[in-house]
Amino acid sequence: MTLSFTTDGSHSGTPTVTLGGNGVTATNTSGNTYTASYTLQAGDTEGAVSFSIDAVDAAGNAMTQVTATTDSSSVSFDETAPALTAVSIASDNSDTTLAKVGDTVTLSFTTDGSHSGTPTVTLGGNGVTVTNTSGNTYTASYTLQAGDTEGAVSFTIDAVDAAGNAMTQVTATTDSSSVSFDTTAPALTAVSIASDNSDTALAKTGDTVTLSFTTDGSHSGTPTVTLGGNSVTATNTSGNTYTASYTLQAGDIEGTLSFTIDAVDAAGNAMTQVTATTDSSSVSFDETAPALTAVSIASDNSDTTLAKVGDTVTLSFTTDGSHSGTPTVTLGGNSVTATNTSGNTYTASYTLQAGDTEGAVSFTIDAVDAAGNAMTQVTATTDSSSVSFDTTAPALTAVSIASDNSDTALAKTGDTVTLSFTTDGSHSGTPTVTLGGNGVTATNTSGNTYTASYTLQAGDTEGAVSFTIDAVDAAGNAMTQVTATTDSSSVSFDETAPALTAVSIASDNSDTTLAKVGDTVTLSFTTDGSHSGTPTVTLGGNSVTATNTSGNTYTASYTLQAGDTEGAVSFTIDAVDAAGNAMTQVTATTDSSSVSFDDTAPALTAVSIASDNSDTTLAKVGIP
Repeated sequence: MTLSFTTDGSHSGTPTVTLGGNGVTATNTSGNTYTASYTLQAGDTEGAVSFSIDAVDAAGNAMTQVTATTDSSSVSFDETAPALTAVSIASDNSDTTLAKVGDTVTLSFTTDGSHSGTPTVTLGGNGVTVTNTSGNTYTASYTLQAGDTEGAVSFTIDAVDAAGNAMTQVTATTDSSSVSFDTTAPALTAVSIASDNSDTALAKTGDTVTLSFTTDGSHSGTPTVTLGGNSVTATNTSGNTYTASYTLQAGDIEGTLSFTIDAVDAAGNAMTQVTATTDSSSVSFDETAPALTAVSIASDNSDTTLAKVGDTVTLSFTTDGSHSGTPTVTLGGNSVTATNTSGNTYTASYTLQAGDTEGAVSFTIDAVDAAGNAMTQVTATTDSSSVSFDTTAPALTAVSIASDNSDTALAKTGDTVTLSFTTDGSHSGTPTVTLGGNGVTATNTSGNTYTASYTLQAGDTEGAVSFTIDAVDAAGNAMTQVTATTDSSSVSFDETAPALTAVSIASDNSDTTLAKVGDTVTLSFTTDGSHSGTPTVTLGGNSVTATNTSGNTYTASYTLQAGDTEGAVSFTIDAVDAAGNAMTQVTATTDSSSVSFDDTAPALTAVSIASDNSDTTLAKVGIP
């Protein structure tokens, strides 16, 4: 501070000067002009800087002490810097103590009014414009940028008064307010997903999928989660770990189950939406059950649609490939093993047993996919193929046999034996028949009725005419061979004619080998018993009745008549058996007996008489 003054020149020596109560040296700058300076010190009295100028002339006249300027100039000493009476800071974030990129931080402050001009402000290291809102109140704002320093948003407020006293730079609020700048969004440190399916990477309808994740702890509130497009609630299980679950519904989108995890921190920094796991885990939703593209069934019977006991039925099927493991198969109610023959094609076989249920051979095919979706049980073929199991052999409902002999139960050579039978209709083709060991053709006469005939030949086996009837049904079930009739009918083949075991002839004449008129000739004979009825006898050409005397012994008699033929009495014995076999006519005895018929009396061809008397024509006593 400099005091300048000019004297009238009458003083003697250098005037004496004080400035602010401090003695200072006046320096003559030119002529009668002087200056005196003083550098103000802290502690000097504030206000108008006082001064005094004293001078004396050579005579010792003291000048009236000068303490005021002639031009009204003055200097006021001010050593008090400006000050702020209130300082606060806030963000336009929903939490005014926090800020993210794009948020505006506003510094509000009130000065004591001693400053000069507009205070200078920085926010976060950036110069900002200060606006006087009213009186001594000011605001300064800054919109935070990416790259600004995170943490407490720093600020400076500087001001000077008119004297140039600089206010101590203000860097703190008066109300403890602060704003923390946060550019770092929350993050997840671990994310995994799993299903409660036996295979945790797969899920079917009804399975629950759980998303597990751990945050870095910087988020605010509970993260927001969707699973498969559905909003779900995240539950804090411990620390910064959360789980969120969803039970899959029919109609949810198949494939990899999508998820989103969103979180914000207190400053409002949104975490980049998380849609992937950190451990590569995933869950694929599958609500489509496996299916079969082709199913057929066949038997190894000559007719593949039929099966009998011992035949093997094979089920062949092709899957769509979505199943897991080997399909489960039953055939005729029996569990069987499916064998993969190639690609997605399988076969399963079963050999039918006695006691298995007759009719269409039922089957079931079951399969599940890896997610556990069960295929709708398949019980029908895709090509309409089927196998019918038949354990019942054909049967005959009626069987009879007859000969065209007058006695239909008997037959002789040349007779035709006819076998008649009726089937139950279950056979296939024409039954096979033998008669007497000879193959014959069965003829269908009507409906299920057949006949088969055979004309007996010499040399065929005598006795009951055997027969066989065989039939099979379409499945190959062989009828138990039929060898007997149902009505007890039978035919006995007899090609042996009756025979006589003994034949003799005798007369009641005294000589049994001779007979005359009136003598009775008796023919006695014994049959072998095979004849039927009474043998027919002629004696001497005359029919006579044979009388059964006992067992198989017969007699037949004839009383010879005049005129009967003389000589050996002829005879005939004829017999037939029940089959009609005619005995070779017997005309001779077995014991060489015979009877000769003689109805001619002896005659004399010459007669003479004589005595031994001398006269041969005379005789006396004693003379023969």
